[in-house]
Amino acid sequence: DGFKIYGAPNQPEFCGWAFNYVRESQEAKDIWSKIPTGLDVLITHSPPYKILDTVHNRYGLLGDYREGCPILKKYVTLRKPKFHLFGHLHDGFGEVNRKHTTFINAAYCGHPYDAFHEPVYFEIT
Repeated sequence: DGFKIYGAPNQPEFCGWAFNYVRESQEAKDIWSKIPTGLDVLITHSPPYKILDTVHNRYGLLGDYREGCPILKKYVTLRKPKFHLFGHLHDGFGEVNRKHTTFINAAYCGHPYDAFHEPVYFEIT
């Protein structure tokens, strides 16, 4: 239908999983600088920094913390997709609207990996 969609599976280093990169590295810049302009939808595995990226500390040693990627945030801010969809950090489930972009953390699972949230639906107009 003429929509422009771009996706990337990459994420900051996490448990030795696939598609990892070192946070705030040249590799991260190389990955996220490929995000094209004029997107209707950007789909990434992980969120940008400080946008639906909170991880709740369940062990009581530290407070909640942020795990999103600052470099991804920089390029999303520059490219201004209409929607940015991601998951990875289940505690950040939800939606937030910013000036140019609607961010949706559609993580389906809760903690630990149990089906918790309903599927997320959105409409591109």
